[in-house]
Amino acid sequence: MSVKLSQFAALSNEKTLTSQKHILFVLSETELIAPVFNDLLQNKLQRCGADFQSLNKTPLNLDLPNGGTASFVVLKSVLTMFQKHTLLRKAVKPLLDENPEELAIFVFGDDATREAHACAAYYVATVNASQLPNHKG
Repeated sequence: MSVKLSQFAALSNEKTLTSQKHILFVLSETELIAPVFNDLLQNKLQRCGADFQSLNKTPLNLDLPNGGTASFVVLKSVLTMFQKHTLLRKAVKPLLDENPEELAIFVFGDDATREAHACAAYYVATVNASQLPNHKG
């Protein structure tokens, strides 16, 4: 996947996301519910026997009604950068495994939190999307 960064500051909803097939949602610890696809997320959490706060330990993947895939993760402020990158890598890996043409990253929280999480998510996505050379002979 070649990497190209596009930024959109407008808020999105489920209707505006129908064109996206691979979506990463990075939520802050202050979020009590997911801003979009909350019903789908709550249903999946119930089936798994988990609660919303468990997303700060294990990311969760959802199949969307439009045939796309979304991954949800909550990043706490007390985590080290390594721990944040590890959680983001776990969240983005199933999305990148499908070799997407585009990966939409949505971050939520206050301005400083959104900026930090957006930088971390972009870094993790670009590093893990790159094909490494194979020198096996």
